[in-house]
Amino acid sequence: MSQDVIGSRSGFLCQYMSHHQDTLVAYVKHFGKVNEDVSSARMTTIDSKSMTIEYVSDGKTQTANIIFDPPIEVYDEVKPRLIAMREEALEGVGMVNQPVVSVYQLPPLRLGAITSSLMLVLIYTTFAGEGSLGSQIRELVGGSSTMKWVWGFTGLIHAAEGIYMAALCKRHKTGIRLGRKYKSAEL
Repeated sequence: MSQDVIGSRSGFLCQYMSHHQDTLVAYVKHFGKVNEDVSSARMTTIDSKSMTIEYVSDGKTQTANIIFDPPIEVYDEVKPRLIAMREEALEGVGMVNQPVVSVYQLPPLRLGAITSSLMLVLIYTTFAGEGSLGSQIRELVGGSSTMKWVWGFTGLIHAAEGIYMAALCKRHKTGIRLGRKYKSAEL
């Protein structure tokens, strides 16, 4: 029977992980399915099949055993697996830090040209006089009732886009000046 290579280095790995409280708490909450607030956590053992983490919740020390699926086969797999599990756990419990946007970048010119062209065609088709190409296109697509529907749909999509842009600016902490630039570009 072969010795567990990871289990033989358990002490070192537990010591190393003691400096990563946020990661251990995320492991417990996400993989250990703990819903209560966890004030601290400490890895006590790790081997090729699982890791055991002691955690404090509501002043009581409890234990969570997190199973590796599939088991870790060689020691070199430990770090990548723990990092991947960390990312999954942090995302799962909502502890992922969002990047801060500090620079305004113009959208691609091609996108702006396409959007502007479509808006110009819509405006021309809506307000074109009788006998012109625009009025013929308007009648071809269903008349003024269809044009009202297209304008309503465009307004609805534009409003949703504006709300989404404002939410993105808030999430990525753009600030007022930079957020105004992004909102202006959205208009």
